[in-house]
Amino acid sequence: MIDKRKRDEVLRWLKKALSNMRAAKLLAHSEAAIFDIAAYHCQQTAEKALKGFLIFHGLKVAKIHNVLSLWKQTARIAPGYYSWADAADRLTPLAFLFRYPGAELEPDTEIAQEAIEDSETIF
Repeated sequence: MIDKRKRDEVLRWLKKALSNMRAAKLLAHSEAAIFDIAAYHCQQTAEKALKGFLIFHGLKVAKIHNVLSLWKQTARIAPGYYSWADAADRLTPLAFLFRYPGAELEPDTEIAQEAIEDSETIF
């Protein structure tokens, strides 16, 4: 049985992850789509969902934005999650790739949609 304090903390992480996912979809699918910010919110979705999972299992989470690193911790607990490796790898650079001017590549609808699907998989 999970104690109330831990349950509440896990729920806070998952609610934030869900808000990020909703934001990503709104930004990617609106008439005035903003793909770079949508991609960032996808990375945030996965990061927060994985942190919630780790907290649920009694682990402290580092203040990192590396989805792949968080996924590796998760996969040690739940080996069935090994299939998420590619999604975690694709999402990790979205924390910084498009956040600042001068990016070599700007995301488009395909990149945003892949990021949404990856974040849904992990969430």
